[in-house]
Amino acid sequence: MQLLLIEDDVEAARFLVKELRASGYGVEHA
Repeated sequence: MQLLLIEDDVEAARFLVKELRASGYGVEHA
């Protein structure tokens, strides 16, 4: 599953992208 993450807090976005990818999701950060 592909997800588009829209988050302006860079640290929170990095954490979320890392954890979602570790769970098997494809993530794009915008």
